[in-house]
Amino acid sequence: MSGITEEIQCKNLVSSVENAVARANYVHINRQMGIATSIVTYIPFAFGKPAGLQMANPYKQFFYDGTGKVIKSLDFADTGEIVQRETFSFSKIKGEEKIVSSNNISSDGVIEESYHYDNNGLLTKYELINPKWPVSKVEEYEYDKFSRKCKKTSYGLIAEPYLVTHYLYDSDKDHNFSYRYVTSPEGQLLLTILLTYDVKNEKQTGMYSFNMIPDEIK
Repeated sequence: MSGITEEIQCKNLVSSVENAVARANYVHINRQMGIATSIVTYIPFAFGKPAGLQMANPYKQFFYDGTGKVIKSLDFADTGEIVQRETFSFSKIKGEEKIVSSNNISSDGVIEESYHYDNNGLLTKYELINPKWPVSKVEEYEYDKFSRKCKKTSYGLIAEPYLVTHYLYDSDKDHNFSYRYVTSPEGQLLLTILLTYDVKNEKQTGMYSFNMIPDEIK
């Protein structure tokens, strides 16, 4: 069972990276174009070609503030009904607008997210809150002497750590990590992700996953 659980965790980790990159690029495009709202419609594909069955209504709609941040999103059913509503709240921390909470309402209930920062504006704790759970899911972050994220500890529904994520950088001057490797609390390696960037080390250009530690990959 533990092997299956670890495999699911690793797949979720890769998926989260892909979604984060896609969302960041999407928001960047909308900000550059000055778009206030946008609608994303998904079309089924089969063997690389459109399946010919387009959804009758928008699948997802996004609403943006003046800086291009998503402040609300709506999910629609094929019937046009709203099946999920998510709102985001931001606050200025150390002179920068940062997300502090989100609220997700669906037929499954209400799920809240909460973000906590230190005096330097660094994210130290993230909480995923569901009234049906005995405790909230928590992620705690640590930083190196250059204020770069270097470690994340994930806690499950029994308030015990179950994943530890480490972030490695190629040099002291880099702000984008090159390796993200995940272990159990006991130190057993679960997955390593290698990220590559453009010549300016700003835009992500590739992602590779390994079952080896970073030193072995190098």
